[in-house]
Amino acid sequence: RTSIEPGRPAVTIVASGPFRIARNTMFLYLVLLMLGLSVAFLSIWFLIATIILMVTLDWSAVVPEEVYLEAKFGDVYRTYQSSVRRWF
Repeated sequence: RTSIEPGRPAVTIVASGPFRIARNTMFLYLVLLMLGLSVAFLSIWFLIATIILMVTLDWSAVVPEEVYLEAKFGDVYRTYQSSVRRWF
């Protein structure tokens, strides 16, 4: 019952479904889509864009979100963080 919208506050840590495999599944799916496009089109430019996308998402969205979640949920989030990978 927590929002997936980035601007809305989280009310709980979701650790089930795809979130038991990776903490940032929506970003992971986007990166995998871009990687698939780079393979499908045999494009080095899609591959470069994928790497840039992943670094940008990590720096601008994932790290700030982790800081927010750790501040809000404390040990509950740190336990989740230690048991589930960030990306893969």
